[in-house]
Amino acid sequence: MGLFAKLFGGGSREDDFEPAQKPREMGPVTLRTARNGGYDKTETLMLLDRLGSELLALEEARDARAQGMSVQLPPEFRFDMPRQVSAGGFDGADTEAYLNDLCGRIARLRAELM
Repeated sequence: MGLFAKLFGGGSREDDFEPAQKPREMGPVTLRTARNGGYDKTETLMLLDRLGSELLALEEARDARAQGMSVQLPPEFRFDMPRQVSAGGFDGADTEAYLNDLCGRIARLRAELM
């Protein structure tokens, strides 16, 4: 809940606040272009697509297991960070935060399915 919502009457109920340990759901992500430096856009997008595919496969395996089906986990994807470019790449902090979030979600799903 934002500051303005608190100031103008929002957040008065205790159930409006989420517990700190609850995993954050992925909302819209903005990868800004860095003026100087950053991660190569093509490599970054290919990496995000690959990690998204792994996450989707794990979610499907979790759903199949919940329905009593036997599942086979997809192989774990190991990756290197995209190369750094001198100009026009994706902002490093944005990219790293998004990759960390995706990798954390993948690790939680893998642990749940083990």
